[in-house]
Amino acid sequence: MGRSAQIGAAVVAAAALAGLAGCGAAADRPPAGADSASAAPCPLDRAGGFPERRAWVRAVAEQAGYAIVDRLGDTLVVAGRGRTFSAWAVEDSDHDPHLPRIEEWDVVARVGAVDVHGDARSTRWWPAQGYLVWIAGGVRPGRYRLPGAEELSALVAASLSLPAPPPC
Repeated sequence: MGRSAQIGAAVVAAAALAGLAGCGAAADRPPAGADSASAAPCPLDRAGGFPERRAWVRAVAEQAGYAIVDRLGDTLVVAGRGRTFSAWAVEDSDHDPHLPRIEEWDVVARVGAVDVHGDARSTRWWPAQGYLVWIAGGVRPGRYRLPGAEELSALVAASLSLPAPPPC
């Protein structure tokens, strides 16, 4: 398995963990903008997941011209424009134990001033309003397909323009 496929498999596994466990910021970090001395850390597991975050990802996808066709926890299956992919968001943190470090990701696109990171085949992510928005096309060819450059632009723009929920 090549490096790109390994990273793609790690992300798909992380998406499943995020969807099932509501994975957000690392357990030892306070939410963005919080006083670190008094703020409780964001839980890695929360009964019911993170419905506000899930609703925001849904709104981002819908504004960009997609429909939600399924859900696994906080991970949404998004379809439209001849493409199907998974989408979710986690709090912007430089320490998520489920994912490879940022240095292991390439910048695969630039939308305005936003760097979109990912790998060649299956994964894209970008920062937006205190979150990292993730999309994954899957590691099996033909099953899921990532948005093209123009569609990616619409997703990034929507994630920057629609009000995001406050961190947990």
